[in-house]
Amino acid sequence: PGGELAKVEKVDDYTVRFRFAVPYSSVITRMLAHIRGMDPIRPKHYLKKFHPRYVPIEKLQKLAKEKGYDFWYQYFNYMGGADCGCIPVNNPDLPTIIPYVLKKKGMDYFLFERNPYYWKVDTAGNQLPYIDKILVKILRTPEIINGKIISGEIDLEFGYSASIDNYTLYKKNEKAGNYRALTCPYVTTSDVGYQPNQTYKDPVLRKIFQDVRFRRALSLAINRDEINEAVYYGFGIPSQVAVVPECSYYEEKFAKAYAEYDPQEANRLLDEMGLKWDKNHEYRLRPDGKRLAWTIEYYEFWKSWTKTSELVKEYWKDIGIDVSLKQITGELLGQRAQTNEIAMGLWTIDKCTDFLFIQDPEFWVPWRTGWEVTWCPAWARWFQTKGEKGEEPPEEMKKLYNWWQKMRYATSKEEEIEYAKKILASQAQNVWLIGTVASPPWPIVMRDNLKNFPNPKEVRFGWDYLQTYPWHPEQFFLKHPLLPSQK
Repeated sequence: PGGELAKVEKVDDYTVRFRFAVPYSSVITRMLAHIRGMDPIRPKHYLKKFHPRYVPIEKLQKLAKEKGYDFWYQYFNYMGGADCGCIPVNNPDLPTIIPYVLKKKGMDYFLFERNPYYWKVDTAGNQLPYIDKILVKILRTPEIINGKIISGEIDLEFGYSASIDNYTLYKKNEKAGNYRALTCPYVTTSDVGYQPNQTYKDPVLRKIFQDVRFRRALSLAINRDEINEAVYYGFGIPSQVAVVPECSYYEEKFAKAYAEYDPQEANRLLDEMGLKWDKNHEYRLRPDGKRLAWTIEYYEFWKSWTKTSELVKEYWKDIGIDVSLKQITGELLGQRAQTNEIAMGLWTIDKCTDFLFIQDPEFWVPWRTGWEVTWCPAWARWFQTKGEKGEEPPEEMKKLYNWWQKMRYATSKEEEIEYAKKILASQAQNVWLIGTVASPPWPIVMRDNLKNFPNPKEVRFGWDYLQTYPWHPEQFFLKHPLLPSQK
């Protein structure tokens, strides 16, 4: 902040003071509200054994090679690393103060045990967490997952393996399997958000994507109510890319901007742009005479992404646009995104709460590149490198970036909200990304003897809330003895 590294001072054994060159109020959110802030903090007394400041680098390089790494810092990250910054899954010897520690792992399982050094106790002074061990099983196929759920072999499953498509199956077998099947909203402003790449290497398609009339037309051509019924069983909320209602930056007009189903207006906008139909009146033509077509490339994180996209493909065909769907691996997606080779990508639009919007508004501000963010990689690269690489963006993009900086360094909540709403108003007006359905249903299955689960009507799930963090799972407990049918 302010172009200088923070100065960190030890005040006493329990107090650290951070000093910044400029006021930086959002450091509280950055450090405390989410794991991304705390992720760099690692135990020095243990990890210095793997750092060249304390160990000859030749020795570290040898250890790295033995573990299959090329460089010492890769080995260092392995010994102190974590999966998504949440739970150490590499090194069982890594000291940590999180609720559970890894004790053993195999090809298809992880075994965690309660951490005696976890820092929380309950109101009676009992050490948390309550549950002694957690066995995480890796199940390879939906059939195996569903079989184990309905037979009552799984104590807790939420979303990533359980599927809303099978929710009726789960409910039907609740009594026989001694479990409860619930749903909660997934915290996203759009389960599938489409990202026209406005810096795409094809200059003709790029110019079309950069025309606000075209992006509005794409949005107006989508029947979000039909998607909600067909894919999400009516549980979701048709929405534009915005923020969720519980966010202090929310305004209804942001969520409804160009989100109504109006193919007639969509066609009018395309006609106004001069995108003529072919002789069969089947597809529209680009200014160079070629068919207006592109491929949506994506990694299928959830089945709903493909189901939604198949519907969107038909909606866009109705206004004369030829779109193909192509599933690729996450690794390939990341590579192609970085090299600006994706015409249109998609991802779930999270980071839509106060916690993460201020830290990482990647879907609203052009500052990141990667497999999640494909809407303007060349402009984002320009900001990342301070103009040394990428392409200089238009003034509106510079405004977005500057508003974000002012938001981060705001000295009051009112000022923070003011700049956040400027960013959201720009998305609403310009439709940089195209949303579909917000807050899709998220299935949760838990055994009857798993207790202290929060009120299902108040539960939320998603990356913004660090998945299950608000549920306080360290307070879950298993009620014993099991019923005879549960043994």
